[in-house]
This record gives sequence, structure tokens and C-alpha cells, in this order.
Amino acid sequence: RDISILYEDREVIIVSKLSGQSVTEYKDKKDDTLLSMTKSYLKNKYHKNELYVVFAPQTDESGVCLMAKNKMVLNWLEKQKESFKFHISAVVENQLKHKNDKIRFLVEENNGIYSLAKEQSDKSQTVFLYYSTKEDLSMGDNDYFQIDITQTGDKPYLNRFLLSQIGNPVYGDSVFQRQKQGNKILRYCIYGIEFLRPSTNKHLKIETSLPIWL
Repeated sequence: RDISILYEDREVIIVSKLSGQSVTEYKDKKDDTLLSMTKSYLKNKYHKNELYVVFAPQTDESGVCLMAKNKMVLNWLEKQKESFKFHISAVVENQLKHKNDKIRFLVEENNGIYSLAKEQSDKSQTVFLYYSTKEDLSMGDNDYFQIDITQTGDKPYLNRFLLSQIGNPVYGDSVFQRQKQGNKILRYCIYGIEFLRPSTNKHLKIETSLPIWL
């Protein structure tokens, strides 16, 4: 299978990930993951296949995937991940309270599981959901809206959790919706990433095209 390369230099490679596509290699799935296919590309082109995942969307998400070509670059980027900036497009259900909003939450995280905190404590943290409405995709009695989200730092699942808490879950989200989603494809794409290049410290912004939705 072909991979969609969005950017490449001597330190990193950024590829596009499809919804449902596995990224990392594991015991029963080594040949058709995004990492293994990108390694094969590097081996065929440069006769090298050292590669490490720095950032990737969750399996049910789509978007940009950042990989480092050596451990030195990996370690440098890992230390900068909290300053990474992400651009996300999502289709959410139900009428939004505001067209554009910045909402403050107090949350607790335990092994990657989020919950709302009742009061400030050593375990809680203040987070914000920044979104702007791009398009009304409502059909009949069903309200759907495409929104853009801006996120700083690598926080898996956080936006999806926050959207579910305000009554606007992401379409097809089987993690944060109680009712079964069947074969619905999750409408959540991390289409852009911004970070500093390790060798030059210069700002780099890479985007992929959005999937065709609803």
C-alpha cells in the first residue's frame, strides 16, 4: 500500500493517516501498519529504516503523523511536545450553544481516562476547549456541525471528552457516546501540526487535506 507523504527532511517525516489505520507495530500486525509501510519506503529509498513515532492520531482518528528518523531527534521532539500546536476538524452532533467558544474545564486524568473535577486539587488541571464553527451540516431532524479546534500539547482524547461533556459528541465516537455507533466512521481529523525543527529551531507547519465527510 502507498503512503501519503506530507513532508520529509533528514530529521523527520510526516505522513497522512486514515481513520481505522494502525500506526505502531505489534506482534500480530507488523507489515501493514503506517510505521512499517513508512519504514519500507525509507529502506527502499535510502537503505535505512530507523524510524520512531513522535505523534500519531488515535486508531479511529485520521490526520498527520510525525515520525523521527533517529533517537536524538525523537528525544528532542518528545521534550517539545507540550508546545506542539494541532489543528483539528470534527463533525459534532446537536446544536452548539455558541458558534465560536473558549470553554474552561477542571479535569482529572488517571491512566489516560478523563473525568470532570469538582474542585481544584493536586490531581486536577485546568484545560480549555477552543473551537469555531465552520459549517452547518444538519439534515432533517439531525443537527450536525463541522468545527475547527485548536489544541496546544499532545493530549489524546481530551477534546473528544470535552465535547461529549457539553452535549456535542463527535459523530461516530464510540468511546464517549453511550449508544452504539455501529459502523459509523469517526469524524475527527487532526489535519495540521506546528512545531520547531530540531536542527534549525525554525517553525514548521504541515497540513493534510480533510476527508470527505457527511
